[in-house]
Amino acid sequence: MKSTVLNFPPGKTSGTMYDTQVQFHRDELHFLAVNETQLAIYDAMKVECLNEYIVRGSSVPISHAMFSCDSQLVYASFLDGAIQIFTAQISNCNVRSIPQHILNLL
Repeated sequence: MKSTVLNFPPGKTSGTMYDTQVQFHRDELHFLAVNETQLAIYDAMKVECLNEYIVRGSSVPISHAMFSCDSQLVYASFLDGAIQIFTAQISNCNVRSIPQHILNLL
């Protein structure tokens, strides 16, 4: 059995408690781990971080994130109500923000 600890961003301490959510990728070889400071895609067998997005400085914390039904995207919501969409490519996490006029339609 292997385990790991998510990296702590600058200014955060390991003594701080974070609620971490985990969801497996559709291929079952990777998983998404997310807490209020970061989201990361891991190799499930090696428990090795392949890619991560870290909330920087005064940015708003992540409230939730999950893979899309086809595992091609990661939808992340933030405590201020914002939503960001990330491509779930194992080697690259690109951020695509949803334009406000589309969010108004939801």
